[in-house]
Amino acid sequence: MLNQFENPIDLKELSVKEMNKISDEIASFLASKSRFDIETIIKNLNVLETTVALHHVYDFQRDHLIFDGGTQVLVHKILTGRASELELRTNTPIYLDPTNPYDAYKGGDIGEGLGVALGYALNDNGRTVIMMDDNALNYGLTYETLMQIGRLQPDLTIILIDEQQSLLRHYSSVDSLVKSIRISKTYTGLKKDMKAILDSNAFSRPLLTTLTKIRDAVKETVLEPTIFTQFGINYHGPINGQNMNELIKVFELSTKFSGPNIIHVQTRLKHRSERKLEFPAFKTDMTRPENYTTTQEAFDELLSAEAKVRDNLFVLADTISIQDHFIDFALQNTQSYLSTSGSTQSLVTIAAGMVESGKQVVLMMKSYRFLESYPQLVNQFVLNKLPITILISDSGLSPQGEYYKQGIMNPNYFDNINMYTGSSIGENYQLLQLLLNEPGINVLNYSSGYEKLVVETAPDNLLEGYFALPLNDDSNGVVITFGNSVQQFKSRISNNELNIALYNAIDMNHVDDVVIEALIRLNKLVVVYNTESTNNALYHNIQEYCAATHQFLNLKLIDLSNVDLNASSKDIKTRNHLHVDDALKLFTLN
Repeated sequence: MLNQFENPIDLKELSVKEMNKISDEIASFLASKSRFDIETIIKNLNVLETTVALHHVYDFQRDHLIFDGGTQVLVHKILTGRASELELRTNTPIYLDPTNPYDAYKGGDIGEGLGVALGYALNDNGRTVIMMDDNALNYGLTYETLMQIGRLQPDLTIILIDEQQSLLRHYSSVDSLVKSIRISKTYTGLKKDMKAILDSNAFSRPLLTTLTKIRDAVKETVLEPTIFTQFGINYHGPINGQNMNELIKVFELSTKFSGPNIIHVQTRLKHRSERKLEFPAFKTDMTRPENYTTTQEAFDELLSAEAKVRDNLFVLADTISIQDHFIDFALQNTQSYLSTSGSTQSLVTIAAGMVESGKQVVLMMKSYRFLESYPQLVNQFVLNKLPITILISDSGLSPQGEYYKQGIMNPNYFDNINMYTGSSIGENYQLLQLLLNEPGINVLNYSSGYEKLVVETAPDNLLEGYFALPLNDDSNGVVITFGNSVQQFKSRISNNELNIALYNAIDMNHVDDVVIEALIRLNKLVVVYNTESTNNALYHNIQEYCAATHQFLNLKLIDLSNVDLNASSKDIKTRNHLHVDDALKLFTLN
């Protein structure tokens, strides 16, 4: 199967039947031969027929195809001869390559591609098409760009992939019947001729104006979401995203569109019931070891218990998938739980209003959303000295290697914000218990994954950090780290009987002065290991103390400075010698 996808596929002369056959073969390849998880594959199968139809109609070596978000590109890669990049045991990033003649845009965060597409369209060099997931309609940036599109009126075709992730209303069979008439060549030709005749003389022109007003009123109340017409963008659809005939018909019309146009494509995999996909067992095996849990589930349990004794506790969550929700808390405290999908900055300001009115707020967001929400956090919480507990999920390097979703934090950039992370689910559980009673702005970072929830006796002053492996007078050196790395170092040092102390910093910004003095007295190598930031706050904190006290410490740093993050966590660590063993080798070389 792979051989047929080694070179770009010319779909121009193929019949609908032949293109449907290729679509089935692509679906089979993605399910059985690609390295991606089921969720990513399904998102790409949702745009399978749409992508094939676009390649049949357009020439994307001349025209421009933008994928907003940059992750629904697998079919496009296959059609342009890059299936080998997607196979098992390959590590090429999912994102596109702007140096490739078929690729116009590498990819970015949701909503950003629409502005890029506008820039291409204004250049007036070939047709510009953007494929945009309806989840983008949950982001303010999308509406800012839609306003500019409405003002500038470029020749731009927006393919809106409707996965029912936004507030778009959905349609009846009557709408589908009317739509099928509206996209027919007979109808569009007749409409154009009638408009020319009625506009040709002064007597019939008032009739044209009246009919136009009636048409717009009917369209707004019956046929389409008014949101697009309010922006001055022509609306077409909804189109069945798995009907190749229908897709080709409307895309052929789109090559003659003028001004901005939205084509609303509905995707429903169940409509292709004849397509039987076989996923490898390792992709479908969702078995969880007994008594294992996730940090999210542990926090849900804790917050649900806390709500019984804190009647003013509110939880606000920016969620991408069902796993991001605090399900038990939401079911037990419906009026105290608010979730959005992408509106992180808005959620921060809502949280501020709640805190001002006397509520205690726990706010959850993805790590890659934190930086963009920082101005709101400063304006609403730092400047006004309001307290809040913020939970940051998916912290650390991304296993998938999506550059824009790397959970990389630079904590010393965030003045007056305390940032913590535990070395296990149990430790994060204890930290959240403590932070719910702490003043100020406190951020708790945590990663995904399963492990047993073991809540051990917490060290005194847990928030200040502690030695996970003891510091002795004869220690050969010290590793300072935090998060999941603590367990990795602890296991490796213990198993190899290395006489190296291990300090779990907990606080991503600061090492206690008493600890630094102990390290100076030891006068041995200290390695600061941090693969969760590109600007190591702990390292600079220790350096500043030594400079201020005119003392010396043999300090080495392993972090993500000057590292290309466009790869998976495993590949980044291998290429840049950032594995735990690489850090421990420094002690043998010293």
